[in-house]
Amino acid sequence: MKEHFKIIKKEILSAINGIKSNARMQGRFSFIGFRDKEDEKQIELKDFTTDVGEIKEFMERIECYGGGDTCEDATAPLRRALDLNWRSESRKICLFLDAPTHGKSYHDEQVMDEYLDEDKEQLLEKLSYHLMKCKIDLFLIKCTSSVNVCLLYTSD
Repeated sequence: MKEHFKIIKKEILSAINGIKSNARMQGRFSFIGFRDKEDEKQIELKDFTTDVGEIKEFMERIECYGGGDTCEDATAPLRRALDLNWRSESRKICLFLDAPTHGKSYHDEQVMDEYLDEDKEQLLEKLSYHLMKCKIDLFLIKCTSSVNVCLLYTSD
C-alpha cells in the first residue's frame, strides 16, 4: 500500500483543493486510515474539518505497515465513518482498497485470508445498506486488480 498511498494522498488533496476553490461549495473533510484486524493502530481518524492543512498534516503522519495476510478489514473504516458527525446534505465516502476485504466471497480462492468466514454475517453488505439509509454515498476505488468485489450504489 505504501506505493499506492503516496498517489492516493496526492489525489485526495487535489480533489479537496478543487472543492475548496469553488466559492459556492463549503467542504468538510475527514480521513480514516485503516489497517488489518490484528495490526496496531487499526484505525487512524481525523474528524471532520474545513482546514485542508489539517487533513494534509494528518495524512503525512500516517505510516503504512502490518498485515500478515493479503486481505484487509474494509468494514472497520465504514463502521467508524457511521459514527462521524455528518451534517452536510452531500455525504460521500471514497474507500481506497489495494487488497480485497476478508471473506471468501470477496476474493479468489488463492488469495491468502486469515478470516475466510468473515463474510458469513454479510457485515460489508449490512454496512453498505446502513450507509445508504443514512444518505451517504460510497465509492470504492480499486488500487489493484486483486480487488474484485464492488458495492456500487448511491443514496438516491
